[in-house]
Amino acid sequence: MVSYIIELTYNLSLLVALSVISGFIRQRRGHKALDAILQGLLFGGAAVIGMMRPVILGPGLIFDGRSVMISLCGLFFGPAAVAVAGGMALLYRIILGGQGATMGVLVIVSSALVGLLFHRRWVRTGTDLSMPRLLSLGLLVHVVMVLLMFTLPGSASIETIKRLGLPILLAYPLATLLIGKVLSGQEAELRATEAMRESEERLRLIMASSSYAIYGIDTGDQCTFANESCLKMLGYSHVGELLGRNIHDLIHFQTLDKLPIPNEECQIYRAFQKGQSLTVVDEYFWRKDGSGIPVEYSTSPIRKDGQIVGAVVIWSDITVRKQAEQELQKQTEGLRASNSRLSAFNRVAVDRELRMIEMKREVDELCVKIGEPPRYRHPEDEMP
Repeated sequence: MVSYIIELTYNLSLLVALSVISGFIRQRRGHKALDAILQGLLFGGAAVIGMMRPVILGPGLIFDGRSVMISLCGLFFGPAAVAVAGGMALLYRIILGGQGATMGVLVIVSSALVGLLFHRRWVRTGTDLSMPRLLSLGLLVHVVMVLLMFTLPGSASIETIKRLGLPILLAYPLATLLIGKVLSGQEAELRATEAMRESEERLRLIMASSSYAIYGIDTGDQCTFANESCLKMLGYSHVGELLGRNIHDLIHFQTLDKLPIPNEECQIYRAFQKGQSLTVVDEYFWRKDGSGIPVEYSTSPIRKDGQIVGAVVIWSDITVRKQAEQELQKQTEGLRASNSRLSAFNRVAVDRELRMIEMKREVDELCVKIGEPPRYRHPEDEMP
């Protein structure tokens, strides 16, 4: 029995190596139907190669790892792939013929059906393919395989079960588990890669559609990315004009008064060197044509594995706001001047009115002295 286990293990080890190639096909981003056919060709080819190096019990009575490959093909890649793989294996097994041909054909068909059953139950529903589940697949496929040994003619069935029943139930489920873990690991890696690709694509779309200008720098102040709004506001036509260049020397090298800003005194540089986020509301960036833009910007450090590897800067052109502020300031100053003139006028008018009242009182007093009645009425004198 030990010799049979060794021979079966040798046959299955070849299939384990071949299953790794499946990952390269999965990394392609092609048509799903074409990818399924390619996987079917791979697993069908592996099954055929296994039948070329089988454990031989007699003329036409061979055992190999086709059941493992066909069931896993059905499990991971579905009907189209297993139809191709099973068709290749069936054709080759029929060509080989011999007393085990009927059993061989039934093993291929049953392995494909069990794999598809598990595919429908687990893969299509997004269930995690854990080790117990893979092992249960291997056990079910090969219990059926052992039962199909009763289809062998005459006493060959009992003899075959005695010689290979236990080795198959020991080695084949473990091989199914091993190859299944390789394939599920590839699947997990593929999902992670696809999720990262989708995340990067979403981020790219967000950056491209953002009305805010965004650029990134590394620890050497070299530009690592810039969105369309950033290019447009700075007057550049394509991102290659910024990538890899010292962004400080291009857009933030001086103040509005043309005083130089050394790199080490740059607010952006200081912020990410200290690992701090910062918002600045009144500075200037400089366009490609040399004109200045009043800007408001926020900068935050970019960390990877706990280390600062650069910074991202989100900024906007505040020219319109500055113009509005200047216009508001002019209007405010105008209102202040108007208020000042109005106050002066009011003071003159009040003083004149008070002087008129005083003069009327003086006239009335003179009238009384010469024996005439007062000429003016004074409402305040009539108040109780």
